Amino acid sequence: MDATVNDKLTYLDYAKTTPDSGLKVAAEAPDKTESAFVFRKGSSELTKAVDKALEDLRADGTLAKISDKYFGADVTK
Repeated sequence: MDATVNDKLTYLDYAKTTPDSGLKVAAEAPDKTESAFVFRKGSSELTKAVDKALEDLRADGTLAKISDKYFGADVTK
């Protein structure tokens, strides 16, 4: 394969699990992508609880640590 287009998480995962692949980044888009959780309509209490948990994990640095563990970089910014 000569080239592929992937999002950053896919690339970081591949680079971490296959460090000797020789894969290189030729260019990066400045746009950020977003990830989302999907909840059943009317699940406002669950949504609030997950939002709170994510905020707490971000504030104490846990999300950054998890990101570094699995992707080798902080992708939470």
